[in-house]
Amino acid sequence: MAFVVRLSISALSLLVFLQARSQGVEFSAGMGLPETPNIGVRYYNESITTGMSYGFISSLDLRTINLDFGVHYGKPAKKSVAKKSVGRIMYTNYREETNTRIFKYSYITLRAGRNFFFSNDFGLNLEGGISFQVGEDVENKSGTFDPTSLFIDFDVMPSASLRFLYRLAQKNQPE
Repeated sequence: MAFVVRLSISALSLLVFLQARSQGVEFSAGMGLPETPNIGVRYYNESITTGMSYGFISSLDLRTINLDFGVHYGKPAKKSVAKKSVGRIMYTNYREETNTRIFKYSYITLRAGRNFFFSNDFGLNLEGGISFQVGEDVENKSGTFDPTSLFIDFDVMPSASLRFLYRLAQKNQPE
């Protein structure tokens, strides 16, 4: 738990620093593994994004909190000043509660991907990579197993995401 607190404080400090240097704010909605269906907000400039998202599946009482940092490289997209390629590192805190157990996992994810912009402000992000489990805590409530659980319990697993994004307050417009 102390690791999560320190990581969150560090991420928030970085967000405050980058906000002062950012070109704008990016809102997103998407789906991925391990972050589940999610909504998020990121600060961005020409080469980096940093932000957080909240994932959930309410019918399964599953929640994720995700902190990420992305480096954008390569040529800018045709319809935006944003660069097309991205490398991203993400921390995910995964929590699922069933009738009998509470599953808590932490993951570090490394991904690479592409941004496809339909306009200067609206686009699609596709990423793939690998996730490493860095924390695990399973609490038994009654001692029996609930087969309806969707818990993810792998030390290393593939990771992928699809996000729609919308950018606000961009200073530089493409010519």
